Amino acid sequence: MVAELIEVPGKSTTLEAWKGPGFVEFNSHSTLDPWYKLSVKRMLGASYRKYDMILDYGKIIKRY
Repeated sequence: MVAELIEVPGKSTTLEAWKGPGFVEFNSHSTLDPWYKLSVKRMLGASYRKYDMILDYGKIIKRY
């Protein structure tokens, strides 16, 4: 098994962006993705971006 932490620099161009009120909801339970266990303490804001992104080659930061 190979486990590595890889940094992948990216270049993005924003096509559209919105900011306003929002909410967070984790409505499905998964043992592989346990984000639903987190509770929201305070909502700071909400934003949505539509963008183009190019990912370059990655650099290995750490091997486990």
